[in-house]
Amino acid sequence: MKLVIVGATGATGLCLVQQAVDAGHDVTAVMRNTDNFPIQHENLKVVRGSIYSVDSLSEHFQGCDAVMSCLGTKTLRNVKLYSESAKFIFDAMRQANVSSVTGSLLESPQGLTTK
Repeated sequence: MKLVIVGATGATGLCLVQQAVDAGHDVTAVMRNTDNFPIQHENLKVVRGSIYSVDSLSEHFQGCDAVMSCLGTKTLRNVKLYSESAKFIFDAMRQANVSSVTGSLLESPQGLTTK
C-alpha cells in the first residue's frame, strides 16, 4: 500500500513509519522539518508539509491508498491541534481523492482538556 503518515516525528509516528516500511509499504512521511529524520529506508519518502495547508497536504496525498495521522501535542496548550488539523487533512484528502484515514489519539481523563 501507499501510505502517507502525518505526525511522523513523534514517538507513535516514528514507530508507525518503521513498522510500515518494514512491512513493505511505500510510505510518505509529512513533517514540518525534514532535517535529521532518524529513519532511512528505500520505501520511505520524507517531505516537508504543513497540517494547516490543504494544498501542501493534497500534493503529498496524491496517489496514496490511506492517510494515517499520528499528530499529537506534549502539552495541554494546543489541544485544538486535533480538531483544527483534521479539517485540513480531510479537505486535502477530498482534493486528492483519498477515502481512507486512520488516526491515533490518547484518551484523556474526563474534562482534562476542557477545564
